[in-house]
Amino acid sequence: VDCKPGFFKDVFEFLEIKSKNDPSYKDCALMFDAMHIKEGISYNSNIGTYEGYSNFGENVVAFDPDSVATEALVFMLVGLQGHWKYPVGYVLYDRIDATSLSCLASKVLDLSAQYNLDIHSMTCDGTYVNVQAMRYLGCEIGNTLDSIDGSFEYEHYSHKIYYVPDVCHMLKLARNALCDVKIFVDNENRSIKWDYIEFLYKIQNEEGLKFANKLSASHFHFQRHKMNVKLATQTISSSVADAI
Repeated sequence: VDCKPGFFKDVFEFLEIKSKNDPSYKDCALMFDAMHIKEGISYNSNIGTYEGYSNFGENVVAFDPDSVATEALVFMLVGLQGHWKYPVGYVLYDRIDATSLSCLASKVLDLSAQYNLDIHSMTCDGTYVNVQAMRYLGCEIGNTLDSIDGSFEYEHYSHKIYYVPDVCHMLKLARNALCDVKIFVDNENRSIKWDYIEFLYKIQNEEGLKFANKLSASHFHFQRHKMNVKLATQTISSSVADAI
């Protein structure tokens, strides 16, 4: 497999062959996520070029090709009916905007349709850039439930494609937002307060017992463990709500 930055034609061809013999390879979901990489420029003597710069692969020009890459954005297809998942490409960059991200996602949709694969949903973190890219693709994401439509139509598909935010990341964002803002107010003017959770923790410490929840000091001093999904889930769990 040619693993240089860009999209893997070999993998798409393989999935097309598999889908002809096994229908469970046809219906899939697209997932993508970015991860930090170590900065650095190195010389590859095998091909005679320097590597480490922003690179979107062949036939795709990076919007800032002279910048040193700090992140890798990886695209993966996952089976909806069968137990399979395959990376189908990645790009290297220093920073990316929503327009470029939506174009890259569209490229995967185009390639999947070209190789007779049927994408039904897209999953990614709930960052601003990702959400904005979903808007560019056609999703309507407003500030109320009535103004949210997480689906869009795409020219190569006869059905809608659904945006499914990554649940783990959304839980951490919800916890972080409540901790920073301290109070939310719903449509019926009822308050959702971070203080309620803190008061519950203090009462449990004073009484020396827990009311069927996992709250501890780690749940309030989570700044060094922001990536820990368990802490976020336990902090805003139904067991904490019941105890309050």
